[in-house]
Amino acid sequence: KASDSLNLIKNTDLRPGGETEGEVTDSKLLLEKAMEYSLTMSPRLYMKSDETIDQNLYESYVKNADQGLAEEYFLAYLKEVEDPSKRARVYNKLGKLFIGGVRQEVTATGGLDLKKAVGYFTKVLEETPDAVNAVTLNARGGMLSDPGLSKEEMFQRRMDYYQWLCSIDEQKITESNPSASKTSLDSFEKLIASQRETVASNLVQNAVDIGRITAQRNDRYGEIEPDYLLELIERFPGTDIAQKAKEKNDNLPN
Repeated sequence: KASDSLNLIKNTDLRPGGETEGEVTDSKLLLEKAMEYSLTMSPRLYMKSDETIDQNLYESYVKNADQGLAEEYFLAYLKEVEDPSKRARVYNKLGKLFIGGVRQEVTATGGLDLKKAVGYFTKVLEETPDAVNAVTLNARGGMLSDPGLSKEEMFQRRMDYYQWLCSIDEQKITESNPSASKTSLDSFEKLIASQRETVASNLVQNAVDIGRITAQRNDRYGEIEPDYLLELIERFPGTDIAQKAKEKNDNLPN
């Protein structure tokens, strides 16, 4: 267990893979162990001297992958660390661990748990509510997998997510990632734009689907209740999503 391992690794410089390389902190060792069990460790651990993959060593890591142990070590690490950005990154890894976004080999040892995943993604935003980076982008997207929400509630959450994406500009990205290179910043800005376009298309389709379900509830089979499309038009006036929603609404049968 992670709690037992903390005592074993205390005051040692032993690194995963049998390496020794200077003195390191207990928390760092816990994180490295968690990343081994979740298969998110540094590739250097299974690379040969010629920088090719040591397949046998890599397969040994895959064989030892364990969702439960990964979670235990990540949580033990969080008890040792106070820095919000570091904690947010680990909570994001925990969320991905239970949503199948790390490695299938790891998830297979414990299974999908969307409720737990969303709980961890929520903690990412509690730690760094104003950050605009890959971690918060993934966490906000992951929260759309909440199994406890109705279709209507999920529609509202998707709109909130889209509104957050629309609020992001170059200045916010730069301020949240002061040490990032221009290439990285440009790539992230393109990622935000791509995600915004994808979410917009999905939202319009969601509005149609929910509108169809609502009409059926009212015994109007074959019809689509336009309220959800109109909500998109009213909430995001002058935007691409409002235009797409208007076009879809105009094409609904009378």
